[in-house]
Amino acid sequence: MNIVKHLFVTSNDLLIHVRFLLGIITTFLLVLALSFNNTFQSVFKVQLLQKLLIFRKYVLLFILLFLTTLVYLVVDTHIFALPDPIVLYGFYILGLTILLGTQVAVVASFVTVILIEYYIYEPRFRLFYIHHPINVLYIIFIIGLGLLIGRIIRRYQQGLIKKSEDLDLLIKARDQFSAIAVHELKTPLTTISLYSQSLNKQYKNRNASQALQNSIQTISHETEKLNYMINDLLDFSRFQTNKFNLNAEVFNLALLCRDRIKVAHSLYPDHEYIFKQYTRSSNIYADPVALDRVITNLLTNAGKYSEIGGKITVTLRKKHREFVLSVTDRGCGINQDHLYNLFEPFYQVENGKKGMGLGLYIAKSIVEVHKGKIWVESVEGKGSKFSFTLPVGGKT
Repeated sequence: MNIVKHLFVTSNDLLIHVRFLLGIITTFLLVLALSFNNTFQSVFKVQLLQKLLIFRKYVLLFILLFLTTLVYLVVDTHIFALPDPIVLYGFYILGLTILLGTQVAVVASFVTVILIEYYIYEPRFRLFYIHHPINVLYIIFIIGLGLLIGRIIRRYQQGLIKKSEDLDLLIKARDQFSAIAVHELKTPLTTISLYSQSLNKQYKNRNASQALQNSIQTISHETEKLNYMINDLLDFSRFQTNKFNLNAEVFNLALLCRDRIKVAHSLYPDHEYIFKQYTRSSNIYADPVALDRVITNLLTNAGKYSEIGGKITVTLRKKHREFVLSVTDRGCGINQDHLYNLFEPFYQVENGKKGMGLGLYIAKSIVEVHKGKIWVESVEGKGSKFSFTLPVGGKT
């Protein structure tokens, strides 16, 4: 079907309709500008301001529709022949439905049917005269199809937005809870820690019963463990909100490793800890407190998942401009199915050892903030090897 055969064939005919459409567009623009006038707005009461916004939306809609029709007529007549306008307007209605909703799109669909049938196909002003009844049904079908598909997409889009908003709300609630919980737990925990240290000093060199000394030691260890968990929560909250800051300085990485090994050995005295240093210089420019947490976490995990008397080896080597630090144990190992998700927050391997599942996530985050990388090699039943790299940085 040759659709363009009914279109304008002379410049004079086109000029008449261009002036007509421009007059309509200009009128709508004046109405739109008037709606922003303070005097005009003062007529509306507060409860009617929302209706004023809807009114502006419809005025903009009509301007777009008539402007689109004007462009179509000019281009199709004087530049090159355009395809069937029904399909183009069908996509137009589809976009309006997705962006502005069904109600606005229905109004646009009604106006579009009139514009195509009574203005684009064969320009005339007899609104009750239908020259192509089959074309009208075709127009209504295409416009209705665009309306239907747009409504389906919009409902799906709104569902995704609602889920995203709910997720954002849950994340904010989680972060607020973490911050409040950490703050509220820190104060009593600090008090318990101070009293346990005081008791330990008071009865360490006295003839106190073994049960009392063991109790004091247990309180100290459990307090330290709880403090470590709270710090994990605090660091997790900081990483989630991008508020984790590094306080870098030059320090000796090998000395930090030796110090952390002593602490780990006090927690797991039955294990054998070995430190191997394959570099002469171990000065690094980094955050010592943050790296303390990384090394402590890896050593604690190695001790936790190793059998009594197990050997845990810490190696430090320098490769090009990076330090490579590895912690190797001969414990239970990790199933290959768990390795991919091991550094995800709250992920736990089903092995009977329960925790919060934040340690490795925080270790990974700290290493990545230092522009390094961390990975794991493990064979189930034979042990694991956690390694990470750190750029030397600064002056060494």
